[in-house]
Amino acid sequence: MSARTSRTASTALTLPDPIRFDSIQRVVQNEENLSAIVKRKLLKQTYRMIFEQRQEQFRVALEVDRRRLSDLRLIAERRMTAETESITLQIREEFIRTMRSLGLKVELAQLEFLADFAERLRSFRQKLAKRDLDASERQMIYKLSKEAFLRVAERLGELTAEIIESANKKIET
Repeated sequence: MSARTSRTASTALTLPDPIRFDSIQRVVQNEENLSAIVKRKLLKQTYRMIFEQRQEQFRVALEVDRRRLSDLRLIAERRMTAETESITLQIREEFIRTMRSLGLKVELAQLEFLADFAERLRSFRQKLAKRDLDASERQMIYKLSKEAFLRVAERLGELTAEIIESANKKIET
C-alpha cells in the first residue's frame, strides 16, 4: 500500500459527520488500492450516514407534521369555540325575544283578567247594595271584595316576578 493510499484510507475512516457520504462513496469506488476490509468499513460508514440522514429527515418531517397537526387542532378548537359562542348567543337572543313576547302576552292577559275581575266585583257590589243586609254586614262584604281584588292583583304580580326571575336564570346559564 502506498503512503498516499494509507493516508486516504485513514482519513476516510475518521471523517467527521458533516462530510457528505457521496465523497466517501467516491473514494471507495475510485481507489483501487483499498483493501476489502477498509472498503467494507467505508461502505458501512456510508450506509450508517445514509441511515442517520434518512432518520433525521424522517424525525424532522414527523416533527413538522406534529406541529402542523397541533396548529390545525388549535385552529379547529378556536373555530368550534367561536361557533359555539355564536350559536349560544343566537339561542340566548331568540330566548329573550320569545320571553319578551310571551311576557307581554302574559302581562296583557293578567291585566285583562284583573279588568274582568274588577267588573265582576263592581257588578257584585251593585247587587250587594240592593240586598236586604245590615249596613255593617254590607260594609264588611264590600271591604272583603276590595281585599280580594288586591290579593289577586298582588298574586299576579308575584307570579310575573317569578316568571321573570326564572327566565333571567335561564338566560344567565
